[in-house]
Amino acid sequence: MRSKSVSLFSGGIDSFLCWYLFCQDALNIFVNIGQKYIKKERMVLQNLTKNIPEFNVMEHKGSLIGSFEDKKSGIIPNRNAELILNAAQYGENIYLGVIKDEINSDKSPEFIKSMQDVLNISNRKQYWTDGKTFKILMPTKKYNKTDLIKMYLDKGGLVENLQLTVSCYSDTEHHCGNCASCFKRWIAFKNNDIPLKTMSNPMDFAQKQGVFKKCEDGTYSDDRANEILSAIQR
Repeated sequence: MRSKSVSLFSGGIDSFLCWYLFCQDALNIFVNIGQKYIKKERMVLQNLTKNIPEFNVMEHKGSLIGSFEDKKSGIIPNRNAELILNAAQYGENIYLGVIKDEINSDKSPEFIKSMQDVLNISNRKQYWTDGKTFKILMPTKKYNKTDLIKMYLDKGGLVENLQLTVSCYSDTEHHCGNCASCFKRWIAFKNNDIPLKTMSNPMDFAQKQGVFKKCEDGTYSDDRANEILSAIQR
């Protein structure tokens, strides 16, 4: 199945909001890279497909790089490069749910430009193809997670569907509350008055990681610090 536009979907809240707010005509591509939490993500796909008729998703088996996950951070090296290359098999306009103040280098403007260049060089007109032109689009890049959820709710999105998404680096059945992904989700949910059940208190994670000190010493941008402090004050 091919589509002019495809959206990389992980089962997470960012990719869901990117699809819902900016590219509902796109085919969602879910790439199996052997991630340890794939069972939770597949459950998201099933539930959203059941709840939202317009939500179309295809699972694709990529290179199983999940085993190379960095145990401390939960980062899978080269993950976004792998996902983009797989999505390019299905469409030329590739949407990626990158939000404001992302610090990982494989979400940076230079990375995105480099991947776009690789695709366009590899697929330019030659003996086996008439050529294709690729674009990697990040319409969520201007907004933080709190803002995107507010936009979703203002557009009529259901809290129930938002709660079906998963944002957690653990292989536990429920959100662990003890990883960066859970903490970011908790912040955005709290700022929009949406309950979030976690196995442990995200505030404990924040204390261990020195989040509050980072808000004060300039480690975080003003926007990021304000988003965190706003949630805590609630």
